[in-house]
Amino acid sequence: MRLPYRYLLIVIAIFVSKMAFAQQPDVDFQLSNTLLSGKSILKIKRDFNDPYLWVLAKKNEVYRVNILTLNIDDFTPQFAQFNNLQFIDIAGCNKDTAYVATNSTNVISYNSGSFSMIGAADGLVDTVNSIGFSFYSSPNVLHIGTTKGNGEYNPKGNTLLYNTFGTLTDDRIYEASYRNFIAKADSYDANRPTLIPFIVYGAGNGALLEILPIKQSGNNIITAFTALQSLVSPAGTYNSSIFWGNENGFFEEAETQSPNNLGIFNYYLPGIKVNKITDIFGLTSLGNPNTIAIPKYTFTKQNLLIGTDNGFYYSSSIYGKYKANLLRDYSLFHYDLLGNVHVNDICVNSNVNQLSDLPQACESGVWLACDNGLYLLIPDYAKYFDPKQQLNTLICNNLSYGDTTSTIKICKGDTAHFLIDMSTKTVNTFQWVKDGVNIAGQTGFDFATTHPGDYNVIIYSPCENIHAETNHFKVQVISAPVFSFNYPDKLQYCDSTQTTLKTDQNPQYHYR
Repeated sequence: MRLPYRYLLIVIAIFVSKMAFAQQPDVDFQLSNTLLSGKSILKIKRDFNDPYLWVLAKKNEVYRVNILTLNIDDFTPQFAQFNNLQFIDIAGCNKDTAYVATNSTNVISYNSGSFSMIGAADGLVDTVNSIGFSFYSSPNVLHIGTTKGNGEYNPKGNTLLYNTFGTLTDDRIYEASYRNFIAKADSYDANRPTLIPFIVYGAGNGALLEILPIKQSGNNIITAFTALQSLVSPAGTYNSSIFWGNENGFFEEAETQSPNNLGIFNYYLPGIKVNKITDIFGLTSLGNPNTIAIPKYTFTKQNLLIGTDNGFYYSSSIYGKYKANLLRDYSLFHYDLLGNVHVNDICVNSNVNQLSDLPQACESGVWLACDNGLYLLIPDYAKYFDPKQQLNTLICNNLSYGDTTSTIKICKGDTAHFLIDMSTKTVNTFQWVKDGVNIAGQTGFDFATTHPGDYNVIIYSPCENIHAETNHFKVQVISAPVFSFNYPDKLQYCDSTQTTLKTDQNPQYHYR
């Protein structure tokens, strides 16, 4: 029997979804803590100016969590005066300043116990659907998404710049953190209404990225995310992956595909509602994550985090992994420990607030906002990390740059100079090693020696309890050559006036 075309698409989608689980993961997650147990948590936002997480739960409950001590402050009584409104989103600027979006034309502003309202008087005239602080693109500016436009509120000047694009925009803030800002902008194109063009402001180069949802996606988009070919791509470069999710599943397209066709896509989790897509970086201190991934220079991991109505999913690392069609090469895995609990929102911990500081950052935890509480997961890369892998970042100044010759010959008394080329700021601990034995006191970024031996460095990551070994250099010390001159007792020379050799019994210099 020949299946109708629409059924064939469903079969293909299911097959692709199951194939997604064929590969092995490269990170595990350990459940560290459960907070606000029994509460239905709607939204969570990390405050990257200081160590606080702002939490919005059902029934207009507002909490602040210290991510270091895990102490919880309940702000619900203070916000109770606004219970005539429905709270839908939250964003914190710092410990004492937070904003709550309501399902109206109002955003509640809280500052050290005082409240004010951002609304019609400020020019906010459309229904709010999302808010977020973009610490990366516009530091300490509150972005507001509405049904007909978007706004930027400056807390310092209490000023709102509001842009209205029309009747079909439905602008939204999907991601706002210290390294990403992803938001839907003017999304209507009368020339291609069936494709539902979808503009996203991408992290890194600030370029406009266009999503072209496929038929299986449907018109609704609940969450969206972009991942560049490297963490920070030069302006004008592309090869970004665009992910989005809704009630029909999880989707990906390559940004470089032609806008005039539906393109090639990945389709995972068919029929599972996807509420949030973000990512987490790991092992960033063991190399430079700001360049296109070259395995010999970095062990960087970038794992997708996906919150659904069927539990928490995560991917194998997508960093630098492309198929021929420019889609990422990865697999998805379900986190069975939490079962099929609804995951409404996800936020990642970091100990820095600047994109440029990522190489010395520890993205050390994942917060999950679930229907039955707030969970903290800790990423674990050690299980899948092979300590025999070598990070080829040890260079020798005695050689031309890039020369990977493993044996260096120096004369006795000369010095071999070594340097760890991490190409970025780092907070690692280094230990220099000779012939497999740690060199006492040698923990700096460079090292010099006059002695023969096999040299390398052990690099200890401060975040993931992992150490990596660099490439080796073997130093050989060669004794300086000894020159000796053995003059004969008799000197023979040729006299130009004679045809035979003459011999002096007492040789002297002869010249003409």
